[in-house]
Amino acid sequence: VSIDGCVISESSTIKILGVIFDSRLTFQSHTKSITTFFHLSNIAKIRSITLLHDAETVIHAFISSRLDYCNVLFSGLSNYAIRSLQLVQMLQLES
Repeated sequence: VSIDGCVISESSTIKILGVIFDSRLTFQSHTKSITTFFHLSNIAKIRSITLLHDAETVIHAFISSRLDYCNVLFSGLSNYAIRSLQLVQMLQLES
């Protein structure tokens, strides 16, 4: 597609305001991006040397905010996607 001389190529996903949309609106790419266990594992590593309040702040900054942002879009997700989001939410509570 070309608009005003600029070529726009097709893509299987598009990121708008931090939310990754796919052509079937399954939000698989988006849920994968926010259910990364990278942050949780790093928080677990420093948990023993931080105060509880500080750990909660870090968890909220890196985990809760990602789960909460645009969560209304998750209303029609598959059970598999919902379970992965719930798993991350439960793990953050244990941290």
